[in-house]
Amino acid sequence: MKYLKFSLIALIPFILWGCPDRDIPFDSTVIFINNSDKTLLDYCRDNYYPDTTIQVEGNVFDDRIKKFAIAPHSVRRKQTSWRYEMKQPYSTGVMTIFLFDMAVVDSVPWEKIREDYLVAKRYEYTLAQLDSLNWTIVYPPEE
Repeated sequence: MKYLKFSLIALIPFILWGCPDRDIPFDSTVIFINNSDKTLLDYCRDNYYPDTTIQVEGNVFDDRIKKFAIAPHSVRRKQTSWRYEMKQPYSTGVMTIFLFDMAVVDSVPWEKIREDYLVAKRYEYTLAQLDSLNWTIVYPPEE
């Protein structure tokens, strides 16, 4: 009985403190500038490069994600933890950014989008390149 009380008393602080927060804090803000008539959806990965295929199976753009679409002729700021993520061992050190036309995503099956590579634009940037661009991604690209 004495050990049971001791065990319970020893466990109480761990229960009260809980698990540490595992969310990675934001460390960068990406600015998307949409100079087109399209509503855009972004999908970003730091473990694809140099593979340029769309690796995700199943449409990743549910209604919750679509609320963050980049409206035509607008600017959207997106807080990210890309600096942290791109320095992790699993990362290739290159962020691959896919922009999709929301009209295509809404009307074409995802498998067809993947097979026919119906991507509005794909960008690939290192941290140094993102820094040199002031973390600003323009669509369509300025030539």
